[in-house]
Amino acid sequence: MHHFLDDLLGHAANATPPAPPLHGDPDLDLADLVEALSEDYGRPRTVVLDGEVDPTTDDRTGAPLLAVLGEQEVEVLRAWSYGKRWIGAGRAPNGSVFVVLAERVTPTDHYDPTSPEASYVERVVALTHWSTDRTHPVDWAETEAGLGTPLPADYKRLVEIFGQGAFDDDLTLHTPLPPFGWVGLAADFLTLHETSGDWPDAGHHDDLAAARAALAEAPGKLLFSWASNENGAFYWHLNDPDPDRWPVLVGGDTYDDLDLAADSTAECLHLLLTDPRAPFSLARHFDRHWFSPHAER
Repeated sequence: MHHFLDDLLGHAANATPPAPPLHGDPDLDLADLVEALSEDYGRPRTVVLDGEVDPTTDDRTGAPLLAVLGEQEVEVLRAWSYGKRWIGAGRAPNGSVFVVLAERVTPTDHYDPTSPEASYVERVVALTHWSTDRTHPVDWAETEAGLGTPLPADYKRLVEIFGQGAFDDDLTLHTPLPPFGWVGLAADFLTLHETSGDWPDAGHHDDLAAARAALAEAPGKLLFSWASNENGAFYWHLNDPDPDRWPVLVGGDTYDDLDLAADSTAECLHLLLTDPRAPFSLARHFDRHWFSPHAER
């Protein structure tokens, strides 16, 4: 029985690892399979090329796939990590293309291949294999005047470098770039006041002065969201006149479990990409990272 591209993609997503190779139709090209898998799982790493195993391959970088393949000869093998599975797409010497799955142990240790001498913005760029060119100019004077507050310098540099989009197709960066939709950096200031119940009293304000007035009546936290995913949001805590000193808090919809994520925007992104222990960590699910731009109009 010959399996078509959709069969192999379904196997990659739904089969329980470890799972031996599922071979595709003889006319299936490995490049097409790799492209389709990359749309869901990001940039692959090369484990085998021209029949030779990358000597740096270990449990963190795809070696469990080789254990599942055993003695089977492989000409090429690309690998993706996704949660608790390794996904491999390969080609046998006879030209047959296949998908193979292996179990992945969720990492618990911090892993950062970037230079500690670089800034956090530069390290985020390196981790996503992006360019440091600022190709998304923003009129920050107009943006900050509209919001009523200056914004952190590292955030502004990140926006100009990456533009509108999402890290690992998961964490969306809120920017003032069009199209706004639900991911725009809109004036929505959140005030949180402690209560005697389980959840704080939350107020949304489209004006910073109104938010500060609410806090003058009842002390609490003043937050502004700059990124989010389906699990929650990342906020600046506007607790200092200097925006470069705003810490980042992260939490879900009820606001009762806000955690300190980092001391700055870029440091927060860096931790998400390198530390599996970070709240909403991306490093827990992927060993390589990417940025998916959203179309600007």
